[in-house]
Amino acid sequence: SNYSRVDLALSYKHLFKWGLATVNFSALNILNKRNVLNRRYELIVSELAKQGKEDPLLFLQERNGLFFTPNVSLLFEFGFWGEQ
Repeated sequence: SNYSRVDLALSYKHLFKWGLATVNFSALNILNKRNVLNRRYELIVSELAKQGKEDPLLFLQERNGLFFTPNVSLLFEFGFWGEQ
C-alpha cells in the first residue's frame, strides 16, 4: 500500500504583561491510516526442508507508523514584550 498521512497543527499566542504564552495543538495522521514504514522477510530452511520433506517457512515482519496521535504543548516566554 502507498504511504499517506494528513497532519494538522494549530497555534495560539497571547501576550501578557509578564511575557508571552503559546498553546500548540497538533494531530498526526488524522485519517488514522495504517502506514507500513518497512517490511522484512525471513526465510527459514530447516534440515527437513533441505531434504525436501517439508516446505521452508517465510516470515513477514512489518513496522508501522503512528496511528492518530494528538499532541498539546504550552510555551511560556518570560520577559518584556511591549513597547517602552
